[in-house]
Amino acid sequence: MALDSTLPLGQPSATELSIGHNVTSRQEVDAVMGQARLAGAILNPQWLADDEA
Repeated sequence: MALDSTLPLGQPSATELSIGHNVTSRQEVDAVMGQARLAGAILNPQWLADDEA
């Protein structure tokens, strides 16, 4: 996951976690990413479609 997130590798921590959210369409992805933005998330530009970057 560190490679996908572009975060540097670090020492393992007991507080590390990963959360997933399964969706079935591009529209659902866009809706979830919109909710994340509204909640204050900072999205990695590599994760965005060409028309969103």
